[in-house]
Amino acid sequence: MRLLDPMGAKVELEKLGMPPDVLKNWSHSVQSAYGLALVTGPTGSGKTSTLYASLNKLDREKRNIVTVEDPIEYEFTDHVTQVQVTERMTFPRVMRSFLRQDPDVMLVGEMRDPESLGIGIQASLTGHLVLSSLHTNNAVETIGRMQDMGAEPYLVASTLQSILAQRLVRKICTECRRAYQPEAAELIEVGIDPKKVQGQQFYKGVGCETCRKTGYKGRLGLFELLPSTPELREMIARKATLGEINQFAIQKLGMRTMLQDGQAKILAGITTSREVFTAVYSSMTVMT
Repeated sequence: MRLLDPMGAKVELEKLGMPPDVLKNWSHSVQSAYGLALVTGPTGSGKTSTLYASLNKLDREKRNIVTVEDPIEYEFTDHVTQVQVTERMTFPRVMRSFLRQDPDVMLVGEMRDPESLGIGIQASLTGHLVLSSLHTNNAVETIGRMQDMGAEPYLVASTLQSILAQRLVRKICTECRRAYQPEAAELIEVGIDPKKVQGQQFYKGVGCETCRKTGYKGRLGLFELLPSTPELREMIARKATLGEINQFAIQKLGMRTMLQDGQAKILAGITTSREVFTAVYSSMTVMT
């Protein structure tokens, strides 16, 4: 059972836990006049919240915004047309209907099949901004997933604005947060070298009434962003391997992985190594 807070649509992009550079680049992507901006991750990783927060960054009075969802998790109260997908009104059918109305921005809850992806790409090519989600392990794998679904590499290269991969972790309760010294194995399993963090202060929640004895209160995201650049588009168009694209993204574009974002949040005392390990590695195992 999923219990949804009606106020969830009012979440602010700045409060999701994105590093400043990721927030800046993603905000730039969703302000584009056209193209494809994708959020990826497993079920329950916060993709819909990120997409809704992204819509909240747009001028909903001057831009015609429509959404195609299954289900509609949160309702906008102003200037956004939302349609619930049914067996008869499928994603492709609703998307085609909306495109006849020439919207500026179209949010597609999830691109589940080649037909939906194809329509989304064509919409991106004809001057619409399309926001959507896919189920992939990380940002780079999304390119391969799109090609597996029948998208031509040159079309992916032409339309892609950016890909944001994410996971959710629980935040340490600020009321009962205490310093502690983790075991070396605990750090190694999330890629932190114990020798390089000697003297570093680590924290965990010991449990209190505020957090219901869990040691955690609230959640935030771990993010990795793959922005589109001329060099990246050229690599996609010539069918470079995902390994080559990943190496280029890290070395040339400065992309930080979700694990690296998790490491930074551990060292900042925001979450724990166990949370990062569970979110990043467990989700990848399940999806694989």
